[in-house]
Amino acid sequence: MALVLGGGERVNFLPVTNGTTPTIGALAISITQVIGVDVSKDGSGVPTITVNQAQADSALITFLETAQDLTVSSDTEELVYEAGTKVSSTSTAQQYLTIVRGGIVSGGIDDGKRLFWAGLTTIANESGSWSQEANTYDKLSLLGNGVALEGTLSIASTLLTNFMTTPATVSIPVSLKYGRTFVG
Repeated sequence: MALVLGGGERVNFLPVTNGTTPTIGALAISITQVIGVDVSKDGSGVPTITVNQAQADSALITFLETAQDLTVSSDTEELVYEAGTKVSSTSTAQQYLTIVRGGIVSGGIDDGKRLFWAGLTTIANESGSWSQEANTYDKLSLLGNGVALEGTLSIASTLLTNFMTTPATVSIPVSLKYGRTFVG
């Protein structure tokens, strides 16, 4: 039996130009003061990434100001009519390859390897909110909404140095358009 305890204290965001041949840009930000991450999926497999983190610096604030599209909702909804025609709301929000580093696998065939999730997200407009009170650190919220890949995305091993025990190139095929979990 294999178990994973805890997380990996890192979430990276890299801009992506989505399309039939998606391209990945340079690292936009790496969140390393991670308290916890929730990678959840709805009934259609669309993920929501919630990063509970303590980073509260100008780099994060600049990232949020750049990433969010406050002119329209960054949450895009795709509708499929009965006849199969698809329509979706539009957003100019930047899409990001989001890589969530998980914990180390203990036991089983993947013993010593690291669990991680990768997929496309936009940064939710709710991100950047926080509460404050005495004797408690402020934690700016960071929420990512899943976006469907339009083509197979290949992630170079050089981008996964901090996410795999032995970095290797991985791919997310269109059939897994909302991201996937890896062990490596």
